[in-house]
Formats: sequence, C-alpha cells, structure tokens
Amino acid sequence: MKILRAKDRRSKTTAPTSNKSKAVPIVERKSKPTGVHRIRRIFRSLGLDVINILNRRLQRKSALEEKKIALYQDFHPAFYHSLLHIIPISTAVALATLSLRGYYIGGELSGLRGQDDMKFLGLQIAAKLLELMVVSSLSCIAFALLRHQLCRRGIPFGALASGFDFSKISFLWSRELAATCSANFGSRGDKSLLVVVMVVFTLLAATVGPAAAVAALPVLRDWEAGGTRFYVDKRYRDMYPTVLDNVFPSDEICTASHNDTCHPSNYGLITEELFSFWPSMPTQSSSPDAGLGLFMPENTILSGPKALHKLAVRFRGPFVFQPEITVATTPLSNIADFVSQTSKVWTLANREFCAHGKSPSFCYYNDIFFSVDTLQPISFVRCNQNSVDDTIRFPRLDQGSDFPLIDLKDGELGTRNWFDSATRNGSTTNATWISLPETFGSSSVGALAAIPGDNSTNAADKLMACTIDARWANSSAVSSFLGGPLVVSGTPRDWVKIAPDWAQHLDPVIEQSGVSVFSMLCDSIGDFQGIARAQSPTNAVEAIFAVMITEGLSRIGNSAQIKGSLLDLTKLQWARQMLPIKGLFGSGGSAFNYTPTGDDDFMEFRMKATVNGYGYGVSVASILSILVLLTYSGIALAYVLYVTFFSHITSDAWDTITELIALAVNSDPSFELQSTGAGISCLGTLKQDVKVRVTKGQLKLVFGSKYLEDTSTEASVVVTNTLYE
Repeated sequence: MKILRAKDRRSKTTAPTSNKSKAVPIVERKSKPTGVHRIRRIFRSLGLDVINILNRRLQRKSALEEKKIALYQDFHPAFYHSLLHIIPISTAVALATLSLRGYYIGGELSGLRGQDDMKFLGLQIAAKLLELMVVSSLSCIAFALLRHQLCRRGIPFGALASGFDFSKISFLWSRELAATCSANFGSRGDKSLLVVVMVVFTLLAATVGPAAAVAALPVLRDWEAGGTRFYVDKRYRDMYPTVLDNVFPSDEICTASHNDTCHPSNYGLITEELFSFWPSMPTQSSSPDAGLGLFMPENTILSGPKALHKLAVRFRGPFVFQPEITVATTPLSNIADFVSQTSKVWTLANREFCAHGKSPSFCYYNDIFFSVDTLQPISFVRCNQNSVDDTIRFPRLDQGSDFPLIDLKDGELGTRNWFDSATRNGSTTNATWISLPETFGSSSVGALAAIPGDNSTNAADKLMACTIDARWANSSAVSSFLGGPLVVSGTPRDWVKIAPDWAQHLDPVIEQSGVSVFSMLCDSIGDFQGIARAQSPTNAVEAIFAVMITEGLSRIGNSAQIKGSLLDLTKLQWARQMLPIKGLFGSGGSAFNYTPTGDDDFMEFRMKATVNGYGYGVSVASILSILVLLTYSGIALAYVLYVTFFSHITSDAWDTITELIALAVNSDPSFELQSTGAGISCLGTLKQDVKVRVTKGQLKLVFGSKYLEDTSTEASVVVTNTLYE
C-alpha cells in the first residue's frame, strides 16, 4: 500500500452533509508555502522549533494549535530536512579522510604553547557534539522509517518508540525489540528492514562516541618519516663472520698514528665510566644506603671512527638486579657510522623542505629516531673460581641455568709455577685465552684469569675459569636526535667461533703504562682499588671479559664504506628520496646513485627515519573508528539522496515523546490495551499491529484491522501535503 498524494484524494474529498452520522472527513490541501513558512521549516528541521515558538509569542499569535501537515512531499521541505544530516556526515567523512591520508602536527598541538590539555578538552567536546548530532541524525532516519510503515501496513506496538530507545544499548535485549522480531506485520521485507535498521542503529549509537573521540584526537606516537636504502662495500661474511681466526688491520685500535681505518681506544672510557663503579671491600657502613642493595651503571659510551655508540651490560654480582649470566652487547661501529651519516643527510633534506614549505616535511617534533636493521655482537660469560694447583673447571653455558662444570685437563695450566709466571710473581693480573673442546657445546673459547691475592685483606690467589659464548643477534640500531648515542635491541642468532689468537689481540700491552688491557681493567675495579679488593671478584672478571669480547667484535668490518654518492645536488633529488615517497608517512627511496651488479661485493641496508609527535594516521583503533563513522555516513547519505531527489517525502510528526503521547491521547481506546494502564507484562501486547489512520480529519492510532465504518480503507490512509487536526 503506497502513501497517497493529495491529488490522488481529490475525488474522495467532500463537504459534510446534513446527515451527521455519515459525515465524510474533510481534508484540506496545503497552499503554496511562503518564505516565512520555509524559514519555520528550516528551524523545525534543525531541531530549533523553540525559535518558532518565540516568534509566535512576539507576534502575539493565537496559542491554539492549528491544523498541520503530517507528511510533506515537496523538494524544499526535503532539502531543509537534509540540512540536519549535512554537518555530521561531512564531519565524519573529514575525520575519516584525515586519518586515512595522514596529517602531521608536531611535538605540540597547534595554538598557544603549553595548553595541550585545554586543546584536548576542546577536541573532546567537539567529539561529543559530533556524537549527539549523529544520534540525532540516526533518530531522524529511524522515525522516517517508522512513520512510513505506520502510515502504510503498520508496525508492532513495541516498535512505536524505537526511534527513542535505539540510543540505549539495552534496547538490544529489550522486550520491545523481542516483540518486533517475533511479530507478524507488513511484508517480510518491511519486518527485516525495521529489525536490521534498529539493531544497526543501536550499535552505531553505542560506538559512534568512542569512534568520534578516537578519530578527532591526534595521537602522540612515532611516525615513519622516510629514510633511504644504501649499499656498503662488504659482503655478509665479512660484516658478520662466524669464524674468527685472523685479525685485520682495520680491526686494530689506534696507537701512535690515527687514520681513517684504525679504531680509537675505548679502554679509558670503560675504566672510568663503568668498572670504577664496581663496589669494593669493605663497604662504608656510614653511607646512607648501607645495608641496601647495590646498583651500578649498566651502560657506557664507546667511540668509533665517526660516531658514538652505547655498550650495554647486565652484571652478575652483589646488585639489586642481576641475570644468571653476565652479558654485554653493542652495535658494530661501522653500523653506528652509517646511521650517523645517513641521519645527517635526512636532517638536511627535512630542513630544506621545511624552509620552502614543501610536503612531506616534519618541522616540529619531540624527537627523531634513525634506525638500521642489522646484527650486533653479544657476549655471554660465566666464570668459576678455582684454587691454584687444583683441577681447572670451566662452566658449560648451553645446558640451561645449571651451568655444569667440566674439567679441563692440562698439566701446566693452574699450577703454582704457571701462576707465578703469568702474574710476574703476584705483581699483576693475567688473562690466558684457551681453545675449548667440543664438550663445551657452542662455546669455542675460554679465558683463565690469574688474580693475585691481597695482603691487606689476607685474600688468597685465585684462578677464574671463564667460558665465553659470543653470537650475532638480530637488532635494530637506533640513534635519536635527543637521546644521544646509538642504542641497540635484539635477540641472539648465530654463534661465533673464536680462536684464542683472535681473542689475544684484544689484550695488547698498552704502551704508556706497560700493562695489558685486562690488567688495566682489573685495576680500575672498585674506584681503582683493584680487583683483589672487589666484592664478588668472580663476577667482576665475568664483566671484564664480556666487555672485552663485545668491544672487539664491534670493530669487525670497520673499514666498510657506503657505495656511491648523493643524487643530483642541484635539483635536490637526494632530499626528495630521503623523505616519504608515497603520502605523508612511509618509507623513503634511495638517496645514493649506486646500482648494485652481480660482480660487486655489497650488502644492502635501509635507514628508517621516525619522528615522534602528534598527528593523525592509520592504526587499528583509527581503522575501527573510521569503519563506524563511514558506516553512519553511508547510511545517512543514502537517506538524504533518496529523500531529496526521489521521494521528497519528509515529516516532523511524532518525533518527540510529547507528540507521540498527544497522538495516543487523541486516539480511540483499544480493546488490545486493556489492563495496561499500570504497565505491560505480556509480549503479545507489544506484538499487536498498530497503524496511523484518518478519522474525521484527525490522525489516530488504530490497532489490528480496525477501520472506520463510514469510510473505505483507502480513504483512511494518511495523504501527503494535507492538513489534519
């Protein structure tokens, strides 16, 4: 049954006769609306009917209600009606577009500095307003559907107030929705449409608030800001060797001369910035933290040919935090140099784009991070204390946390004669590097440290048998603008087989002092009081060997260089390749003019730039919020287009509780609603079919198939553009 237009009813409209018992309802065709009426319609459509009420009072018009049109069918009312949906639709689409395309703000929100809390408050309020407008828009669409079915084949009585109830999530398990789903009304399509719309609208009303907040508030996070691909003149096996039995000149430390390939000495930094903090015996009982757990720095700075990088160590010993095994790690010094070189180029490219207002650019930020995915050396060391002239026992490291001890049979090692010779009759410490047999599993090299006793503490001579496990670990070497030297993170991967000769080159005699590196590090323990006076000397020796091995591994491939040069400097092609190639966020291209060939020795790396600041972008939360906002936008836009350009049918009737009550009060009492004055307890009552029909020029709710006896079924249907009481 379609909704009739006024011209379809013209033949059915008659004046009242003298026989009052057979009076025919009078319907009046609405005259062409004036400009004043259109303005009133606009206010009414936008929910600003209070302005119309105030205007009536100012004009001293009658307070009596006038006849009104229940259903409009005209382009202008349909257009005015669509204005309510334009703002939430456009705002939702704008927020979705902002997140999908990306927008970078900077280290602080735009506006007055130091007022981000007030700015976020404003955005939260704006998101709440969007939520209210979306719910109002959905309510308007829901009432349009309910009116359409009310004026045609009817709806269940329980669905009559669905336009109000869907905004509460409890509507999903309410008896009204249960009655709507189980009732037989209209066609199957009408029922399915109403149920689906109400369920979807309820879900949208419950989620559009959080979705609007997520989409409206910028996120403080790390954003991918370009970078570059580059190649170095080394092969994989040269950068990350798994067998170390030769020492290359570039791996040596600088001594008398300094050139581009030698490696600066880091032993002074290690002694002063790390091992000098190791606690010595006895502790000062008068110190404020006496009796508490001890702490010690767990990282220090190492220098390479062109950049600094960070050495991280976890110690066993008398400390609050300690692992089961001593471990040290640091990036390769050449990787640190590559990160430093490419980060400088990115900084210049970004500054150039910011100066000329080009996009993409990142002119304001909290910090910038530059990273290269690579491998890094990591060393695990555990020692076992032995006495002189006893059997030397080394721990095995690949048997879990038990670390079983294995005897090393050697007739000379560990004897008194050997100890006195190694320590120069107790005047210095000594480290002897030993090749471990296969019974030690993945560990190929060990060290036997000879530690002379201390007469002042009556400490005996000691032998520390230490097992070393060196590996290459997957890592991401990261340098930041504010964070300083390069730091690392990763997990172990490939074991490194170290020969004693290679390990021995890590312990040369220092020309200025005439002592070995191992002795120098031992002497720095405990604020340079020496390892003999240290707390947990076994753990101190573990730390020294872990640092020595790791620092030596970091020099491997030190002569590696980036192949090629920057692209055309005059046209800033290198700058464009450094910043994101596609969109505002993303990876960069290749800023260097080198193309690898099959005959070249090369390795490929990629430097990734990341900025920390506020912005809009794609994430799991933003994708979910976009889905909610675009779902609403699609529904509302389809409704606006259909109403504005096709049906032209709109109405403001019965979209408030008071108007719905007024319609019910003006209707005839129904047998189906007996004993419901104090409430409804039967689902069958809510399943009763209810329609809006015309009775003597008045609109009323009727139940079931009850129609007026003096009019036909068609005559009682609501007509568009017609005035009713």
